[in-house]
Amino acid sequence: MRESEKKQAQRRYRAELGGALLSYTGAIFGSISFLNGNPDSEFRFFVAVIPVLPTLLALWAIIRHVRRFDELYRHIFSEALAYAAIVTALATFTYGLMENAGLPHLPILWTLPVMIGLWGVILPFVRRKYQ
Repeated sequence: MRESEKKQAQRRYRAELGGALLSYTGAIFGSISFLNGNPDSEFRFFVAVIPVLPTLLALWAIIRHVRRFDELYRHIFSEALAYAAIVTALATFTYGLMENAGLPHLPILWTLPVMIGLWGVILPFVRRKYQ
């Protein structure tokens, strides 16, 4: 892939991901506002999961971006994602055990953001290993 194609692919990825994240922000605030104002609504479960749709769009943007990578970078990406999944699994398992000892309950809602955040932190270290 030429440099200009890489830049164009990067711009496309940022636009797709940015649009999805902007949609997520609107969806999460909208659904929380609705749920706070209508706690007994028969639509509360439907409204509560509306933010999943833009989350799927964000994950789809990431998948599309990864498909544009060469083999080496796909390997680096996959390795970083595997480390992030392992650390997230160990951390959530450990914290779950510590909840039994009295720590406050941590909602499962935080698992995906933690894993994505850890992937972002781990990726530069894995990338450096292959340079």
